[in-house]
Amino acid sequence: MLYEALKYSDTAPVSQDPPPSLLHQCEGIKLKWDLGNPHHTYPFGMHSPSNLKPLDYDVLVVNSQESMLRVRSHSCTTITPIVEDSSCLSCQSTQKDVRNTLAHAQRNHGKLSNSTLSHRQLCEKIESIQEKYEDERLKHFNMNKAIERLRKHRTTLDALLDLLGTKDVPALHRIFRNAHKFGWGSKKLLEKVTSAIDGKYHAKNFVDWELDLAILIYKLGGNGALHALHNLAFAFPCRQMLNLERSTTLMSDT
Repeated sequence: MLYEALKYSDTAPVSQDPPPSLLHQCEGIKLKWDLGNPHHTYPFGMHSPSNLKPLDYDVLVVNSQESMLRVRSHSCTTITPIVEDSSCLSCQSTQKDVRNTLAHAQRNHGKLSNSTLSHRQLCEKIESIQEKYEDERLKHFNMNKAIERLRKHRTTLDALLDLLGTKDVPALHRIFRNAHKFGWGSKKLLEKVTSAIDGKYHAKNFVDWELDLAILIYKLGGNGALHALHNLAFAFPCRQMLNLERSTTLMSDT
């Protein structure tokens, strides 16, 4: 019986596991990172324990020139057959997780936590914030300038209203007519009103009804009446002006 057992012993089933001499420690899995240099584009902050959902693998090696990563699963069995670039099943399963991380690194930084951004995303976010800051700063500057202009405008209007309410302004209606015609601002209008009060500005843009009325006054009251109305706030045209405007020779008072 012992002889038979020894005779056929070489046909007995053999274990499928490789012998210990053919096993080595798992070194993780080597994966391509498609966003360029991982030092700039990989969100290393996602591995932080403080992250709400820390990644279930670690980055062991970063090859910036070839844009490659070597990662190891937290569930790595550590032992794998001696085959070039071989890795355990747990490390191989990290490929899906790395693809999810890649998708995260491609997302817009605006809706992502700062702690989960890559260096490139952080730079883009800072640049975006700086642009918004400059826009807001410019808006604030322009608003302050507009407020200052309005304050000066208000001061000018207050001064103009004070003059109109306390002084008789010669030919005021013609001054406003000129302001509309030539597009004067409140400052220019105030200057003209002040000059008119001081007798330095005479608005002579007479219209037909003013000329007709001046001629009628001259005919009824003579040059004295016309002269009196010329020197009052009405500032009617004088006789010489009537001659120029209507080419009419007016007889002097007798």
